[in-house]
Amino acid sequence: MMTQATTQREIRVFLSSTFRDMDAERHYLVTRVFPEIRQICYQRMINFSEIDLRWGITEEAAHNGRTVQICLEEIERCRSLGIPPFFIGFLGERYGWVPQADDLAAYWQQSPDQRYAGLIRDALKENISVTELEIRFAFLAPPPDVAPLSSASTPRVQMFLRDPALTATMASANAPQDVWFDRLPDGTPDSTRTAQLASLKQRLRQHFPQTIAIDGYDSVEQFGEAVRAYLLSAIDTLYPAEKMPNRWQQRTHEHAQFAAVRRRAYVPLTAFRQQVVSELNQGWMAISPEPWLITAPSGMGKSAFLADLESTLREKNRQAPMPWDDDYVPLEISELLSQDDNYRVFSHYIGADGDTTLDNWRNRLFWFLAEEGDSTEPASDDHHAWQQVMERVQRFRQRENATLVLILDAINQFDKPELAIHSLQQLEWPSRVLLVLSATPEVQSFLEQQKFTWKCHSLPALTQEEREALCQASLSLVSKSLSGELTGQLISAPACDNPLFMRLVLEELCLHARHEALPERLSALLACAGPGALFTSVLAASDRDFSSKLATRAACAIAASRRGLTHGELSRILAIYPSLKVPDSELVPLLARLAPYCQNSDGRLRLLHNTLYQTLQDNDEMESCRERILGEIQDSSGFALAERTWQWLSLGEIDPVIRELSEVMAVIRLHEVDPALLHTVWQFSGIYDGRRLDPRFEQTFAWTAPDPAVLQNHLPAALSIFTWLRQSRAEKAATQWAEIIKPAVEDDKTPPGLKAHFYNTLTVLAQKTANPALAKEAMDQVLENLFNPGEAGMKMLAVTMSNMAQQLNAAGKSEQALELYQKAKVAALQPPRDPAVLANIIMQIAQIKAQSGNTAETEQHLQEAVALIEQMPPTPQRQIMLSSFYQELATVYLVEKNFARAVGLYDRAIAAVETIYSSDATEIRKLEESRDLFYRLAGEHGQTE
Repeated sequence: MMTQATTQREIRVFLSSTFRDMDAERHYLVTRVFPEIRQICYQRMINFSEIDLRWGITEEAAHNGRTVQICLEEIERCRSLGIPPFFIGFLGERYGWVPQADDLAAYWQQSPDQRYAGLIRDALKENISVTELEIRFAFLAPPPDVAPLSSASTPRVQMFLRDPALTATMASANAPQDVWFDRLPDGTPDSTRTAQLASLKQRLRQHFPQTIAIDGYDSVEQFGEAVRAYLLSAIDTLYPAEKMPNRWQQRTHEHAQFAAVRRRAYVPLTAFRQQVVSELNQGWMAISPEPWLITAPSGMGKSAFLADLESTLREKNRQAPMPWDDDYVPLEISELLSQDDNYRVFSHYIGADGDTTLDNWRNRLFWFLAEEGDSTEPASDDHHAWQQVMERVQRFRQRENATLVLILDAINQFDKPELAIHSLQQLEWPSRVLLVLSATPEVQSFLEQQKFTWKCHSLPALTQEEREALCQASLSLVSKSLSGELTGQLISAPACDNPLFMRLVLEELCLHARHEALPERLSALLACAGPGALFTSVLAASDRDFSSKLATRAACAIAASRRGLTHGELSRILAIYPSLKVPDSELVPLLARLAPYCQNSDGRLRLLHNTLYQTLQDNDEMESCRERILGEIQDSSGFALAERTWQWLSLGEIDPVIRELSEVMAVIRLHEVDPALLHTVWQFSGIYDGRRLDPRFEQTFAWTAPDPAVLQNHLPAALSIFTWLRQSRAEKAATQWAEIIKPAVEDDKTPPGLKAHFYNTLTVLAQKTANPALAKEAMDQVLENLFNPGEAGMKMLAVTMSNMAQQLNAAGKSEQALELYQKAKVAALQPPRDPAVLANIIMQIAQIKAQSGNTAETEQHLQEAVALIEQMPPTPQRQIMLSSFYQELATVYLVEKNFARAVGLYDRAIAAVETIYSSDATEIRKLEESRDLFYRLAGEHGQTE
């Protein structure tokens, strides 16, 4: 697959008009048009937001320079994000407020050197209105350094001119007249403003006719429907329904955005980067290369370094000449070792897409390596999924003359880091497949404790020269500079050992400090102990500038959210009353204030760094923000369901989760969006270790069957859930789930392969729950639907024969069972070989040998089975299976009265599952009791381990 990231998927609409005379148009858009547009955008994975700086404030309150500046800043901010807004202007018979010097006296005193002060001064000289200034800045006459919004391919400006007759009709029904027409203080018509308005409209008609959507609309409905049609057409052009990204493309886009932000104003660690590249160049010689780990404390630039390394390696993608090519030149060994290799790069920045599980990395890699016609979804069975990934890696090695570099950032942020690291350790990568990771220093300590032989390197700190370069690069982005004295003070400050801290200080100086106040402001910023303290200080200062605690509440809401919040969501979540929203005149400058600490991901604001998230976790506002998010995110989509589930779990509230997940389709939607979150809910319930932390979770499984036709479209996800429940030993839940989805499985439209999958899992479940009649019925269905005994079907055939053999053995026909197990083993050895299936069959053979008293062969088979499982990645299912096999092997030694060997195996059985079960779980207690008994028996028999 290996495609580049998709484009930014966001629609921002900037509304420009005069005040009260256009209230009817604005009301129609907000209540009739935008809700429909927002829903369509949601269905196409687009974030929609409208910016209306006239909403929520009086005309008189807007008569200040700050409001004018906000208008211009918002248009420019959208441009800088790479998402030019759709500018919708609508004019009636009022020219609007014309700023006067006295109106802006306070603004000049507070902001004499703001970027847009010059534009506002020019407007004063020309005596133009704020509305015309917005139109000029957007497209009529933008400043030389600002690109106009529209282009021939994607026009982003639409002007609507109201019919004067409509204005007259509306004015006759709604006095006073100065709402509808420009008037002098004495109430007489203002001929100057009337002439300026006529001149503006004439300029639009003469020089920008393509921007005029309707010249003389005669009803508010005609205006609103034209805006609706325009936005729908723009959505179809930019984001056609048939080209919606799948979830893997969308996640790739999110990772690419994350990396792009880290590369902004980045100063490369050239020497260290070259060292890494040189070692990677030699990595192809290793038969099974060790992972390459880069460590540094939080905020030191690990993610930025890996993003820079990713970009560097991508630039080295070239087709190396082969011996049969005309331009091939043989090289000496020394030349080969020093030559840059040809690279393909797969990058994954943990948390960039909101999913911090190892499964997410594995599944994204599976999709990345897919070829045309390949499945994009791995098997629901964990060990089979890992096997599929490794098969695709091997296929890549055979197909590509390149080194595959797997960049994995921040492995300390995995949801279960120690288990994930164990899994990564178990993977054996072929030559020319190199794993480059980053983590905080405690991960290296863990590796040393576990005696893992990864190549570990510390990320070097910035030198004074590199700090100065970072300072210059950041300031150059906004065409600013610091004096030599202030630059020296900044780069020599101990806190600036942390590049994140230094970047945030520079952002503060660039965006929020007046020139003459720079020395004092820099000293105050450098007094903060680190990035978290700086963030807290900025929020406290912003709370004094805006409404009470508005900045802190906004930051907490973003931090509390599962995957960020949009402008519109924030405006409603932060409002004092649920039915209102924070005016854009207040929210827009606030978000501009917080911009240095946030990342915009398709219109969703997320905090820039994990340090900032951690800073806010104990803030008093977090709980109320979670409650407001729950009130805002109410639709039935999987994304909204995941957000609500996340918030309820964070608040420790279980009942709402139970209510939502009592619907089968809700369970499936959550699994499709965030399977890890669903498993977290079930793990919290205790179903995986046979305990119930809360008996109310019993209600979760009181499912009622949905319409089979509805379920049919989601059957693969339903089967994945069934397999997971069965493998996790949640037999009661698995049995109920099977009953729910069985009608949809039996539908004639269901492919035979899916039917075989379902009945095979049902066979195993029936055997586990001592239901031989159901097991036989299910096995018959597997054989009936097993249409392809090659490839993946061979594995199904092996499993089916194994299940049938188990039934024969239970019926006392051990010889026939053994013969069938041997045939199942032959099938299981065929490619693609699944070690879990093969190990299970071998263990069953061992058990039959044990029944006949053949201890030697029993031990031999069990050791073979254990060896197979030990080679698999340590998923929870693998760990449970491994613990079970250790216990089976211990039984052989108990028969021989070799208690010491049994004790050692029970220690290993406990170690295999101690990261899965809680320390007081029934499974752990039983294992410990057995081990302690064998330990005493070993002592009584004079045995030592």
